[in-house]
Formats: sequence, C-alpha cells, structure tokens
Amino acid sequence: MRFICLLALTLSLVANSCFAGSLSKGDIIRLDRGNGAVQGTNSNGGEFSIWKQVSGGWEFIAKTFCLESSEFFVLGESLKVGAVTGSSFFNGMTPPTADPLDSTTKFLYDSYMQGTLSSFVSGYQYGNADSADALQKAIWAIEGERNLTGTGNDILAQSLINSATAQVAANPPRSYPVLVLNLFAINTPDALLNAFNPLDSSTWAALQSYRKQDQLYYAPEPASLTIFVLGLTLAGANRIRSRFRKA
Repeated sequence: MRFICLLALTLSLVANSCFAGSLSKGDIIRLDRGNGAVQGTNSNGGEFSIWKQVSGGWEFIAKTFCLESSEFFVLGESLKVGAVTGSSFFNGMTPPTADPLDSTTKFLYDSYMQGTLSSFVSGYQYGNADSADALQKAIWAIEGERNLTGTGNDILAQSLINSATAQVAANPPRSYPVLVLNLFAINTPDALLNAFNPLDSSTWAALQSYRKQDQLYYAPEPASLTIFVLGLTLAGANRIRSRFRKA
C-alpha cells in the first residue's frame, strides 16, 4: 500500500509538471521561442513557451501558439493577461469583434498538449520545427488569419486541418480545456485593465493601443487530472501485484 501511495504521489507530480500552473486576469507573463520559426510579412508565430512571473521569478506554464497574424509582441517582453476567455479580440477587424475559437483549433491544441497529435496526422513530429510551423499555420488558417498555399509545410498544415475536421465531425460535441489568453502591454494602466470586460465591447476601445497577440491556453480541470492519475496508478499497481502473485 505504501508503494501505491508513493506511486500516486509521483504520478501526480509528473502530471502537474506537464500542466504547470494557472493563469488569470492581471497575471504577468512572457513568451519565449519554442520549436518553429514562422516568419513573414505582418506575421510571426509559435510554438512559444509561456512563463508566469511568480515571486520575482518565472514559472513555466505551457507551450502555446498565437491566434492572430495582425497583432504582435516581442519575445521575452513582459505582458499582462487581460482576460482568459473563449475568444480572441482586437483581431484586425474594424470595429473590433470577439472571434470565438473554432472546434477544430481546440481539437488540434488539445491533441498537441495531450501528446497525441502525431497519432492523428502522419508526418507530424513533436520537437520538429517544420511540424510546429505547420501547426501554427493550420491554426491561423482555421481562424481566418491566412490562406494555405499548398506548398512546403502548408501541405502538413492542410493535413492537420483535414484530420481535425474529421475527428470533430465523427465525435459528439465535447468540451475541450482550451481557452484564449487576451494579452496586453505591460504598461497598460491597471484601471483600464480592471475595467476590461470581454462581454462588453464598450470597454474595448480604451485598450486598443495596448493590445498584444492573443495566445492559446490549456486549462485542464485539476480534479480530472487527479482522477486520471489515480486511475493509472491503481491499474499499474494491480498489474504489479498480480504479476508477483503469479511468480
């Protein structure tokens, strides 16, 4: 029994390291380059690493991809979280509108974070720059930020979109733990940020000049993770115990 408890604790720590930390309005973050280096006119994209400022230091949160190609930030600069929602805002449209995440984007990012994306799409590889670029381009295409050309890693991007579309169509509607970080410049006045209400478009205008590129955010429920980890732990322990009995 002591072995089971220690194993549960170990797996819990592993799970928490995969889905580290949480973010909410007012948090200060920075974004660093991960794999991939999408570059081009009026666009740069992920994957990026999210770091949260905690007690004077920085805590790794997760990998992410951007949602807009017409808004920008500088790698390593401090940013403020204005809200955590299901939509991007200030997305290059006049007047600014809320743009809810597409289900195919949610599926792709959920699968990416779960480590299962390569099983759905042949040719996608974790830790590979071309694959990261393709995923970023697929997200932009789904969200209406750019068109795919049918060449280079746009071919893999199209395969990602096709697979996600098929998976979403084949399965009943489900809730993915995928949200949006609505980001603003570090010098955004707190009074304006506190007044920002994503559901009230009248609060948007005052923040136009402070807006930064919105990012995907993975927010699994802690309870679900605990149950999942405990299930794996007990299943593994039962197999080990049965093996010893047979021996």
